[in-house]
Amino acid sequence: MHASSWKLFLECLRVVHLLVWCKTRLIPIRTLKLTVK
Repeated sequence: MHASSWKLFLECLRVVHLLVWCKTRLIPIRTLKLTVK
């Protein structure tokens, strides 16, 4: 693998990880709001 493509791959991984992390953080908040109402 070239250095540039490896860097791009790592960047994509970071973005995906961030999205997954945000989803896992947002889902409990949404369910809490629903249960409160």
